[in-house]
Amino acid sequence: MKNKFLMILLIFILLITNSLISLAQGNYNFANLKKLNYKVIAIYPHDQTAFTQGFEFKNGHLYEGTGLYGNSSLRKINLNNYQLLREIKLNYTYFGEGITLFKNKIYQLSWKQQTVFIYNKDFKLIDIKNYQGEGWGLTNDGQQIIMSNGSNYLFFRNPTDFKIKRKIKVHYQKQSFDNLNELEYSNGFIFANIWQQNFIIKINPQNGEVVAYLDCSQLVKKAAQQSKQNINVLNGIAYDQKNDEFLITGKLWPQIFRLKITE
Repeated sequence: MKNKFLMILLIFILLITNSLISLAQGNYNFANLKKLNYKVIAIYPHDQTAFTQGFEFKNGHLYEGTGLYGNSSLRKINLNNYQLLREIKLNYTYFGEGITLFKNKIYQLSWKQQTVFIYNKDFKLIDIKNYQGEGWGLTNDGQQIIMSNGSNYLFFRNPTDFKIKRKIKVHYQKQSFDNLNELEYSNGFIFANIWQQNFIIKINPQNGEVVAYLDCSQLVKKAAQQSKQNINVLNGIAYDQKNDEFLITGKLWPQIFRLKITE
């Protein structure tokens, strides 16, 4: 009887473990998809009140866009100690989303307000453009602005009028990837968070094919262990071009992780 009970318990544990693995990967099949390895180079402090929506690293400074109604902002930050060097708060009617720095301008999306704010490098608002649908993530390839809206598509927009030039469907084999969120462009590829998942995918911008993925489950675990409050999802990818390294964080996380990715 005891052995039968232990066998049932073991099967139950295995089922729970497999379910958690599937949940972490969003039930996506990563068979034969390249897994990117990484090494944590450094860990920096992060404001745990920051509901991170956009994340960029430029000229030695970190830029962050935060969300939530009444708490949305755009920030310029000293990475080493998270000292705020500059900050502007959005009107309480706007829920801030992704950001990108493009030719001395900063673009910041809003979630459901169909508005993108355009600032100069001193955070002075210089233009406002509108778009249809929701705004989630934002990056650029040096020529076009690349935007996600929570679907399985990425949209390439004209930086001047913000009109759509083309779009790609993000997929691997016969699977499409929904809930595309915060974005980063690096070395000819787009890196994307998937909302509520613990991994980042690497996307070919020409055809939308997912070519590799990064499992961030251990980073999520470390952030949760160091937190004095509940953390939210993985969401924040900034690329340090000078050092060829990535800065990774999440909503309400206490830490920012510097990673060296090895393929």
